[in-house]
Amino acid sequence: MLLQVLAAIAALFVLSGLLNSRRRNMHVPPGPKALPLLGNVLDIPKKDVHVTFRDWANIYGKDLMKVEMPGETLYVISNKKVMVDLFEARSAIYSSKPTMTMADSSGFKNSIPLLPYNARLKTSRRLLKQGLSPAAVRSYFPYINNRTALFLEALLKDPDDFVRHFTRTAAHTALKIAYGYEGVTEDHHLLHTAIETMEIFATVVNPGRWLVDTLPILDRIPVSFPFANFKRVQEESRPVVFETVSKPFEEVKKHLAEGTADGSFSSYLLQSEKPDPETEDCIRWAATSIFLGQSDTTTATLSWFTHAMVKFPEVQKKAQEEIGRVIGNDRLPEIQDRDSLPYVNAIMKEIFRWQPIISMLPRSVVQDDKYNGYFVPAGTYLLANIWAVLHDPEVYPEPEKFMPERHLKEGVPNPLDVTFGFGRRVCPGMQVAQSQTFGTMAAMLATLNLKPQKDEHGRDIIPETRTVDGLIRFPVPFKCAFVPRSEAALKLIERGAEHARSVPDRLERWSD
Repeated sequence: MLLQVLAAIAALFVLSGLLNSRRRNMHVPPGPKALPLLGNVLDIPKKDVHVTFRDWANIYGKDLMKVEMPGETLYVISNKKVMVDLFEARSAIYSSKPTMTMADSSGFKNSIPLLPYNARLKTSRRLLKQGLSPAAVRSYFPYINNRTALFLEALLKDPDDFVRHFTRTAAHTALKIAYGYEGVTEDHHLLHTAIETMEIFATVVNPGRWLVDTLPILDRIPVSFPFANFKRVQEESRPVVFETVSKPFEEVKKHLAEGTADGSFSSYLLQSEKPDPETEDCIRWAATSIFLGQSDTTTATLSWFTHAMVKFPEVQKKAQEEIGRVIGNDRLPEIQDRDSLPYVNAIMKEIFRWQPIISMLPRSVVQDDKYNGYFVPAGTYLLANIWAVLHDPEVYPEPEKFMPERHLKEGVPNPLDVTFGFGRRVCPGMQVAQSQTFGTMAAMLATLNLKPQKDEHGRDIIPETRTVDGLIRFPVPFKCAFVPRSEAALKLIERGAEHARSVPDRLERWSD
């Protein structure tokens, strides 16, 4: 096996040389000078790669920039127009994904975010579009609003663990939308396993972390092979992933057979789609993708919101004044109030712009192409630098500053049009994600003052704006004091939580 691995490495470098020779004979994009065999790998930092790529793009070009890696050439895009041109206008050939061997062998081979552009992906996205239609998402609003009141109650009981409250609330909502049956959100083992699956997913898809993604032949070595820790990660991950994907889905089928299912994503599609094994498996994985796609990203977004409100109290005060003026003090804000609260909505947009949760989106082209005179070979790995687009000073002046007011001006591009992707791989759950994020933010602003905690000398502890290394961009851990704005605000939370517990734990069937 060792000889096979060494031979594969040698073949990889020979193939790399042939491909680079082919590219030298074509007109390829400019990029930083690369070393033989190693390419630019020594120039790329371990953290904040998107910032380095933005800086290089300012030198070599925002449209397309070539970055050499061992055995692979990346094309980095830092221009929104190019992203739209390729991923939307030419989506038929730019909608695939690079193969991620580590994730595939950890149990995620059929996970929708990782599928190449094939018939299964088309079916899966059709199902997601149908099950997350505007009418379906609106039908979820009452449940999400009620869940927000329960979140506020839990937050006040244990404010130091606010990130866990974000995660549990997002996970509860995603599980309910995906599966819906009564008791799904009270199944603590399922919730724990689902959160563990989400953490595994974020680990195994982390770009550049796993050598097996560059050398897929390594996936064939035994677990006992020296330095084969990745194989142990795969073996430990598969049963956890299988349980998360299969257990709640089988429970939905059981409730359907008993006539006790409600208006969840899975139950609706199991009844409306043809009952064949392939379609059923697509529904199973589509339901899982609702959870994987929402929980971690919603947690990160709300963490950045909390960070921003602690750091920029003047923004918080202005939002609270708008809520008081428009909503008053007799009820909690709801998702349906979004159009009536433009400044709060602008805060949400600025959170997504200022700290996009995923900095770069990968794509792969399935056939040779040319763009603006540049050759794009089939199989090229493209990275859309979302962060760079949202921090372009020509589009968003002073991009490092947190300024929600910029989104109240005419002609300012909506960052939500970039954050959630493009074309045939745009995030199908973006309406749910935005709805839950807005509703949670507005309710927190209406009832709580988010303040910095004090150190031992009574001085404010202002959080430092830095990110944790990983696929999802979380802020480094920080502390926050959640102070009820008034006795009336406390009563509002209590009434909202009592109401949430009093209504049936059901999702009603929607109709388009």
